[in-house]
Amino acid sequence: MSKGDIIKTLITESGLPITEIARRINVDRRTIYAYMKKDNWKPETLKQISIACNKDANYLLKKILDSNTKQEEDKQIKIEEPDVIYHNTKKINDLLNENAVLLHKLVELQEKHILLHEEYLQLKKNNSAK
Repeated sequence: MSKGDIIKTLITESGLPITEIARRINVDRRTIYAYMKKDNWKPETLKQISIACNKDANYLLKKILDSNTKQEEDKQIKIEEPDVIYHNTKKINDLLNENAVLLHKLVELQEKHILLHEEYLQLKKNNSAK
């Protein structure tokens, strides 16, 4: 599964129309279709689409990792020594856990940003009404 296919799946599973997702991230719907066709886009793009689709970034990360794992299996890469596999698996799990914590903090900061922005707009509205 390509990264473009992952975006297609994400959008399909969200149940939202592409025009709505495009509106939420301030791009044209054709741009969303372009994202579905290519595999080299910025992580920020993936984050924006995941937020627009109301999906956690961990969900996408798992999809990408599963996809990468499948691609590696398909290539039939030689089997490494069990201790190397264990070490790499542990390292990946540690990084995924760290990533989950950071993503949680990011979501909290985004929520705070939204609240502060709403408060700012309300204050601005109140000041202009005076």
